[in-house]
Amino acid sequence: MKKSFSIAYTILVVLLLLGILVFFGRETMQARSARIADFETRAQEYSRRLADTLVEYRDVNKEVAVAKSIMEADPSLVALQVYSHDDGLRLSVVKPAAENFSRTAIIESEGMKGFLASLRYHTVGRPMAVTDMQGMEAVFIGTTLTGAEIRTNLLILLITVLGLFIITIVLILLRPGSSGEFDNDEDEDEEEFEQDFEEAFEEDSRSPGEISEDGTDFHLPSMSEDFDISPDFSDSMNLEEDFDFLETKEDSPFIQRLGKELERAASFNQDLTLLVFRPGFGMESSIREAFEYDDLMFNLDNGNLAVIEMNKDLDTVLAATEDLIRRIISYADTRETRAGIASRNGRLLEPDRLIKEALAALERTTEDTNIVAFRSNPERYREYLRKSNKKA
Repeated sequence: MKKSFSIAYTILVVLLLLGILVFFGRETMQARSARIADFETRAQEYSRRLADTLVEYRDVNKEVAVAKSIMEADPSLVALQVYSHDDGLRLSVVKPAAENFSRTAIIESEGMKGFLASLRYHTVGRPMAVTDMQGMEAVFIGTTLTGAEIRTNLLILLITVLGLFIITIVLILLRPGSSGEFDNDEDEDEEEFEQDFEEAFEEDSRSPGEISEDGTDFHLPSMSEDFDISPDFSDSMNLEEDFDFLETKEDSPFIQRLGKELERAASFNQDLTLLVFRPGFGMESSIREAFEYDDLMFNLDNGNLAVIEMNKDLDTVLAATEDLIRRIISYADTRETRAGIASRNGRLLEPDRLIKEALAALERTTEDTNIVAFRSNPERYREYLRKSNKKA
């Protein structure tokens, strides 16, 4: 199915399910409220009958007989008790649904205070007017929502969900050419993703000699006339290319630490930025001094230096790196120091992916552009991964 149709269909299904839930919920709560009001009215009459029996006979057996007759006449009534605040429970007549209260006073129990219990049952207490017996109270538990009603509503909801599922399957199967078109879409999306990867460098390639922090022109100190450097440079960098450095082994301290920090950043919804420096002769110590945590700096086998910056986004790190390389250039009168930068930017990704992005950025640096940053597109990246997983 086309993306726009899929989105519209998903929204329609969600709205339909929410509408059904709201409808049945409203109908159920209205019926429950009406039953509670009716039950409280009947409870007043029941308590009067029990009080009259108590006054007339003063016989527990007679009171139990009246209580049983009330229970038989009212199917919704599941428990009836007469309770004295001075002497405790006087009588208790219950149905199987409330058998736990056969010897336990409802008024002293927590059994009817849970969410499900309070949804299905309603408890009413009514004082009994007995002249010489103060503190007498009749307590009733009535059903407000039966198990059959709950099962019926759930069955209707289940049938609706199954019906929507069948409709979805039919729509997928009946769309002509859906399989071939889907594969083509995947190839196009992958090509577009790689194109976005290329464009990201062009958007974020920066030279410290072009712009300063306040937006004004910044002129570098003069270079010596015999200064010459020829860095490796590729006009097209493919992420699947294997970069020649040994520290990408899965068991290396660098890979393990970067993996842990990526997991931590994802769990706390924080950013993480990776820098890979080509320090230049004698400049590594100056770079190390600029960063706070020595245990987040790693020497790579090809002479590069990797730095992990936690909870810092690409723009923050880029600005700090520009300032650092300006100072190095001013001090050493050479532009050998280069940096490639890449950030997590809200993505869930493996260490090797972030390393490849940073190295690809480093490979694009030149004598005139000492820093290249890769700005990812999280939405495009997630779509690319989703399509890749489906294809696999």
